Amino acid sequence: TSDFIGNTSFEGTTDLEGNSTVAGTLALQGASTVAGNIDIESGTITLGDAAGDALTVGATSTFNADVTINTGTDGTITLGDEEADSLNINAETDLIGNAEVEGTLDVEGASTIAGTLALQGASTISGTLDIESATIGIGDAAGDAITVNGTSDFIGNTSFEGTTDLE
Repeated sequence: TSDFIGNTSFEGTTDLEGNSTVAGTLALQGASTVAGNIDIESGTITLGDAAGDALTVGATSTFNADVTINTGTDGTITLGDEEADSLNINAETDLIGNAEVEGTLDVEGASTIAGTLALQGASTISGTLDIESATIGIGDAAGDAITVNGTSDFIGNTSFEGTTDLE
């Protein structure tokens, strides 16, 4: 057993074996390696204090409480770095603000979109499409066209404006 009282500095390689207790502040400078588990019982932990600092975690990580991610200066959060990466969300999720998806978005199960849904490009709907609205507008420019391939039922009053060719 050794007791060091006051400021103590060690230079060079220092190996500590067995149980060690540090009361006060432990300041490590340079690269440090810890083999084994680390149990940190503290209210607040800060890693990094400058813009160029980075934290790399090279193992499976588990968070057992709420996690807050602040975006930094450019407002961007990047999850994954490979085309084969995936993001699985196993909870009810609210996206607040704008969300952009590049690539294919597959949604399974019932979905509700409150507000405007804008689709650009070709869209395919498989199955039944129920539209519950008093007014539906399709097309917004001269030259827009609707092609219906299949049997169609119109229930209720139907109005046509302009030239109508029925064959």
